[in-house]
Amino acid sequence: MREILFRGKREYGKAEWAEGDLIHCKSGVFIEKNDIDSFESVKVIPDTAGQFAGLTDKNGNKIFEGDIVKIEYTGNNRGLDGIGEVVFKDCKFA
Repeated sequence: MREILFRGKREYGKAEWAEGDLIHCKSGVFIEKNDIDSFESVKVIPDTAGQFAGLTDKNGNKIFEGDIVKIEYTGNNRGLDGIGEVVFKDCKFA
């Protein structure tokens, strides 16, 4: 089973990313960080909220919806390299 995780940029305070569960309510969009030792609900900028794609980059960083990635193919797919935004479309990340 893949990890269901969301990320969004904090609306107030430091311009940091928060990761956790996504909550939509009348007062805004929140990321709920529920660690073993603590619980925190952070209001985030709605346009920055994105879901974890289940993949990591070559450095081990998680790739989220909305990230800009560079793809470099090898072998028979050489020449299809490109840069693009990670999107969720037709029930899959692309």
